[in-house]
Amino acid sequence: MISRTLTAGIFILLVFLTFNCARAGSFAAGDRVCVHWDDNFWYHAEVMDVSSDRIRVHYTGYDNSYDEWVKQGAAVPALVPQINDIVWALWRTTYSGKMYHETRIIDINSTGYKVHYISDGSDTTWDEWKTPCEIFPLPQPGDYLWVGASVNSWAYGRVIEHTDTDTWKVHYGGYDKWGSWHAYDGDFSPPDIIPAAPDEQKTIKEEFSDHSPVSPPTGSNVYSFYPVESPDVLDNFHIHTPSKIKPIGLGKAVKGGDTMDVSFDIPHFTEPVNVYFAMTMGSSNEIFLFGKDHAWHHYGTEGLVPAFEGKKYLAETKAAENINITQLAGDTYYFYLLVCKGADLANNYTWITSFSVNQNGHYTRKKANCTTQAISALIMPIIQEMESKGDNAWYDQLKTYVADYENADEEADPGEALNKIILAAYGSNNVYPFCWAALKKVALTPWDPWSLNTAAVALLELDRDEEAGSLLDCAWQFDPDFSITDANAGVYYAEQGKVIKALESFDTASGKSPQNPHRAWDAYHYAAAHSQADYQSRFLNKIPENYSLVNNDGSAGKAKKQLIVCCNCNGSVYYDLGTCLDECTVTLACFTHICTPRLECCGGSGPFGFSGGFCYPPQGLQVCIDVDNQGKTTLKVGGDLAGLMSGYIGASSDFKNNHTLFLEGSVAGGASQHTLTMLTTDPKTKNWSSQHQLTMGKSLGGGLAFGANTQPSQWTKSVLCEFYTPP
Repeated sequence: MISRTLTAGIFILLVFLTFNCARAGSFAAGDRVCVHWDDNFWYHAEVMDVSSDRIRVHYTGYDNSYDEWVKQGAAVPALVPQINDIVWALWRTTYSGKMYHETRIIDINSTGYKVHYISDGSDTTWDEWKTPCEIFPLPQPGDYLWVGASVNSWAYGRVIEHTDTDTWKVHYGGYDKWGSWHAYDGDFSPPDIIPAAPDEQKTIKEEFSDHSPVSPPTGSNVYSFYPVESPDVLDNFHIHTPSKIKPIGLGKAVKGGDTMDVSFDIPHFTEPVNVYFAMTMGSSNEIFLFGKDHAWHHYGTEGLVPAFEGKKYLAETKAAENINITQLAGDTYYFYLLVCKGADLANNYTWITSFSVNQNGHYTRKKANCTTQAISALIMPIIQEMESKGDNAWYDQLKTYVADYENADEEADPGEALNKIILAAYGSNNVYPFCWAALKKVALTPWDPWSLNTAAVALLELDRDEEAGSLLDCAWQFDPDFSITDANAGVYYAEQGKVIKALESFDTASGKSPQNPHRAWDAYHYAAAHSQADYQSRFLNKIPENYSLVNNDGSAGKAKKQLIVCCNCNGSVYYDLGTCLDECTVTLACFTHICTPRLECCGGSGPFGFSGGFCYPPQGLQVCIDVDNQGKTTLKVGGDLAGLMSGYIGASSDFKNNHTLFLEGSVAGGASQHTLTMLTTDPKTKNWSSQHQLTMGKSLGGGLAFGANTQPSQWTKSVLCEFYTPP
C-alpha cells in the first residue's frame, strides 16, 4: 500500500520505502554444570539429556525425583580450576546478601576445592573447602552481573575494571519507582556484587544496549508502527534502540481528537547524522519534505532537503501544529523519518507511520469517523439502553466499585476497575456485565485497539453488528497490523453471511500472527461448514501436528508428539483429529473452538451452563421459574406425566431482550432433555427448531433446584481467549 504512493525511479523513494554470556555454551550428556535456581543459589548437576533450548539435569546429592528440564540459559559449565588459580568464591550468605570473595585455589579433591581468601593475607584461619558451584571466574572488564546495596535492590552492572582486591569499578543502571532510567559508575565490593546466570546476562546486556547511544546505520533498516500521540524516544524509559522506539508523533488525532500535531525526534547517536522528514498521501505520488527552515517543500521543486545536518541528537521538533483533521481531504497520510550518516542514503534508519482521515471504513466501507466524540455518540446510547433495562441496584454497585477503585499506587483508576469487571464477567461466562464494562471501557479509551476490539465483541453479542463494524474500522485505523481486529472482522462478516469476506479476514489474521494456530482451527471449521474446500485446505495446513511444540517433560521436540484436542460442544477430549471432527459438529449455538488443541481450550469457557430455579409445588403440576448464568429468565408450567416423562410449556427472556415460546420434554428420571422452539424473536434461532441437551441436577428441597446442562455458551469466545487467557 505504501509503495503505491511513491514515484518509481527516484532514489529518495527507495530509501523511504525501503551478550557475551560468560561460561554459557552448548551442552552434551555427561557434562557437569551449575544450575541457577530462584533462590539465587547455584546447584551442581550432571546433564542427562539435551534439547534445542533445554537440558535435563540430575542434581548431585539428590535422588532422581529432583531431575528436571531447565533452560540452557540457567546453567553454566562447572569451573575446573587448577592449584593457584584465582577464583571468585561464595563465602557466606548474610543478612545483607551473598558475599563472593577473591580467593586462590590451594587444594583439590574429588568433591571440590579448598580456597584461601586473598584479603586475609597470611592468615589461614578462614581457609575452607568449596563445592564446584560455589566458585566462579573472577569478573573481567565487559562482564555483566548484578550490583546493589542489598539483596532487595539489585541493579544491572557491567564491569569496567578490577581496581583492588574484592573491588570492581562497575557501570550500573536501573529504573526508579517512576520508571525512569538512571546509570552511574561506582566501586562495588561484597556483598554488593554477585554473578548472573547466562540468561540474566543477556537481559542486562540488552538493557544497557537499549539505553546507550546508537551507532550510525549499516544497511537499510525500516521500522513501521501505528500512530502515537507524541515521539516516545526519550519518554519510553530513555530507550534508544531504533527497533523499539516510535519517533514520530501525530497529536491528539490518534486518540480520537480533532487536531493533528506532527512532531519527530531521534535517539542519541555516537556520531553526527543527517535527518530527513517527509510526508506523502495515499491518493497521490507527491512527496513533501520538511526543510531546514522548518517549512514544508515539494520534492519535485526543491529536491532532497534534510531537515537537520550533523546532529547527534535533537530536541523534539514540531513539523505541523493544530491541523483540524475534519477539514482535511479524505485520505491516508504517511510520515517518514530517515537518519543517515552524511549523504549516505543507502545506509539508513527509516521509521514510518500513517493516519487515515475521513476514509471509508476498512471493513464496513462506510465513512469512518473515529474521533472521541463520534465513538462516544455511538456507545453511550447503547450503555444507557442497557442500564434502563437492567437492575438499578446492580448497576449502582458496579458504578460505585468503579468510582471508588484505587490501583496499587492508591490512585483512582476506572480503566483498571472496568478491566477487572470484564475479566470477572468473562471468567464466570456472564455476558451482560461483560458487555456493559467493555462499552464503558472503550468510552474511556476510544483510541485503544484492544478496547475497541473488546467493545466490538460486546456489540456482536448484543446483535449490534453495524456498530461493531464501525468500531472495528476504527481499531484498524489506529493500528492496521493488529491481527485481532482482522479475526473479529471475520466474525463480523460471518454474522452478515458474507462467507468469503469472513474467510479472507480469518486468513489475514492468521497470517499476521502465525504463532496463534487456534485461529486456523476455528477458520478451518467455518470453511468446512460452508463447503469452501480451498480455504479448508489452506487453514488445515496452518495447524501444526502438536500445537504446543512442548513435550510432556517440558523439553522441545524430544518425546513423541501427541495430538490432544477438545470439543467445546460436547466437552470430550480426543487423541485423534478425525474422530473429533466426526463427533464434534458445528451448530449455531456452538461454532468456535470445535476441535481445538487441548492446551488452548479457553479458561473460563466450556460446554456447560448452570442454572438455579424454583418449582411449586415440588411435585405434580408445577410452575417453575429459572435463571441461568447468562442472564436468561424462564417461566414454565408442567410436570410429570404419569411418571413416565415430564413436559412443560414455557416462555423465556434473555439478556438481549429476546423472547421465546417453547415446549420442553424429557424422560422421567433421565438426563436427556429436548426443547422445541415454537416462536422466538431471537434472530439467531429459527421458529420450530429443536435442541437436545444433557442435564443433571439436584433438588435442594422445597422446590429449589440447581442444575447443569450442556447448553453451550453463545459467546463468540474464539477472539476473547486471546484477550483474557494467560499464555
